[in-house]
Amino acid sequence: FLGLLMLFLGRRFFARQNLLRGALFVAPILAHLAFRRAYYGAWVPNTLGAKTGNLQGQLTGGWTYLHNYLLHCGPLIWLALIGLAVGLVQRRRDIVAIATITLSFAGYIVLIGGDWMALFRFMAPFEPFCFLLIDVGVRWALDRRERVTLVAFTIFALGASVDRWLTLRESQTFLLAKEKR
Repeated sequence: FLGLLMLFLGRRFFARQNLLRGALFVAPILAHLAFRRAYYGAWVPNTLGAKTGNLQGQLTGGWTYLHNYLLHCGPLIWLALIGLAVGLVQRRRDIVAIATITLSFAGYIVLIGGDWMALFRFMAPFEPFCFLLIDVGVRWALDRRERVTLVAFTIFALGASVDRWLTLRESQTFLLAKEKR
């Protein structure tokens, strides 16, 4: 993720201070990889190969996992698209960098095939970045102070609140029923 953020620095990517930061970040990682290679004889942990290996199955499972997560999150997650649009239209590197991290993490989840457990624990690191995009989009829209926008967001908030409440009740019922077994 640090490397992705550094790409958005433009020409400053090659500044001495930035290259030093990158080297300080990469050095311990390279040392750890070298240790792994010397001690275990492999660059990555054995569990990576044990849990992956069927790329088509991983992609299918990952897409299903991501799709189910988006359905579980309901309409709120789609507000992140407003934040992404704000970043693209206003050419804000910071917002586009956050969007890149968000989309990269979603792509990573698809690539590894998702998770077998309920309620999407693998998406936990994705959510703060997505919520930042949601915040950018909602703030941009509400800062315009147009009556139609305020009415639309009020209606959206009411509908989303009902959807979230129903989803919460469904998740609680699922967990309680599963725990009883």
